[in-house]
Amino acid sequence: MRKEAWYITEAKQKCAVQGLDPQSVPSYGIVSVDEFREKSENFREILTVTDFFIKKVLEQMEGTPLVVVFSDEQGTVLGLAGDESITHMINRLGIRKGIQLREELSGVNSAGLALRYQRPIELVGEDHFHECLRNVVCCSVVLRDLETDRLLGALTIMTTIEHQTPLLLTMLCTVADSIERELLLRKQNDRLHVLFELNPDIIFSIDLDGNFVSVNPAFTKITGYLPEEVVNRPGVSIVAPGQRKMAKEYFQKVMQGGSQTVEVTVLHRSGDRIEVKIRALPILQDGRINGVYGVATDVTERKRSEELLRKHEMMSFIGELAAGVAHEIRNPLTAIRGFVQLMQSMGSEYHKYHEIMLSELDRINSIVGELLMLAKPQATRFEKRDLGTILDNITILLNAQAILHNVQIVTEMEADLPLVRCEENQIKQVVINLLKNGIESMPNGGQIVVQICRHGDDQVRIRFIDQGQGISEERLAKLGEPFYTTKDKGTGLGLMVSFKIVENHRGQIKFQSKINQGTIVDVFLPID
Repeated sequence: MRKEAWYITEAKQKCAVQGLDPQSVPSYGIVSVDEFREKSENFREILTVTDFFIKKVLEQMEGTPLVVVFSDEQGTVLGLAGDESITHMINRLGIRKGIQLREELSGVNSAGLALRYQRPIELVGEDHFHECLRNVVCCSVVLRDLETDRLLGALTIMTTIEHQTPLLLTMLCTVADSIERELLLRKQNDRLHVLFELNPDIIFSIDLDGNFVSVNPAFTKITGYLPEEVVNRPGVSIVAPGQRKMAKEYFQKVMQGGSQTVEVTVLHRSGDRIEVKIRALPILQDGRINGVYGVATDVTERKRSEELLRKHEMMSFIGELAAGVAHEIRNPLTAIRGFVQLMQSMGSEYHKYHEIMLSELDRINSIVGELLMLAKPQATRFEKRDLGTILDNITILLNAQAILHNVQIVTEMEADLPLVRCEENQIKQVVINLLKNGIESMPNGGQIVVQICRHGDDQVRIRFIDQGQGISEERLAKLGEPFYTTKDKGTGLGLMVSFKIVENHRGQIKFQSKINQGTIVDVFLPID
């Protein structure tokens, strides 16, 4: 004969002391409809998982009189399902959702003992206090949150004593373990989902063929592409053409194992260039690499700031250097020019050479003047000016030069343009430099379009569109650097001075260009 466990004996004694009648049907506490609804909502995720596993158990043991119950840590029955063959017994005993299994009312019950002693409990026949339960077997195990070790409730299986088997409690422990692991996995997946959805950085995955599998919302925010536009397409398809081979090799290295970091340029849906820093690592499944998981951070502003700082420091250095060089050159230059003019006035068979020498000396003097402009602060007086009038005056000035090069200058101006606070002569110099560059870029002639319009609420944009030879990406990145030029006889100082002037006006110069397709230069100036 099986010996009764001490905790069962103790529980029965308490029931007797409390005056419970073993020949009666057990009573239960009942929670209100609102309280039951609130508890069910709080346990919604747990109930979803337990219901799934309960159905699996009932399907595998179809025809066996089984009822499976989930109760919370206070004994409230929140989940219940059973085989049809045991429905009549469940109804007779009053077991339903919303009741509370409290020992002082319902007597000895396995769920209460499991919750109290935090261990698997089996009550067989005579172990029950009430005689109406002497022909059933009840097994209960507790459910815990594996992450916090918090007690969630109890899972109970009830069947007739004829179907009692030691494997019943073992099976219940296995089911409880599966439920706990599934709940932990869901919690971790929820965290990953939040991290994926709300991360300000791009999170993406690609398969072994290099195609996008998934991208998060930040991908759309940063690149402009919707997920459906890139999923199943090559990951390198949004990388700048000149860097695609490098990007492909990078992902191939990641797929060979190990984490890798790289900075690449990707193309926004609008065509703008975005600098991103990618950190990627291989995805392992069953010990095999089946793709790449990556995080891409937008570093465009950081790199732009670094480049501006570098150029500012270079400008300061060049300015100091230019001041010294210009003054040292200008004095002897004046003397040389004077002697050449004197020799020319004396008449000589070398008159032609004197003309060439004077022309080249004037060119040197012009370069020295540009150096001095970089070196010394210019006296600036910002006043409200009409950019349309400035452009008209410059067009008249340069029209003759344009005609000589078979170039037509076309101006397009938005009506009612606001006046812009600027230093008129400096803005004229910028426009002249950019127009001259456009004219010189079209050896076979063509058309230059100059447009002036509002840009947003606080800026005016001057756009220069030529039909010239265009500039390569590599050269485009270096424009504005000291002494860098794309022209055979240029110095690079004109564009450098233009950048400095626009910067002093709190504006920006931006270039777009393609070889043999011409160049677009945008000058943005604040209205006030």
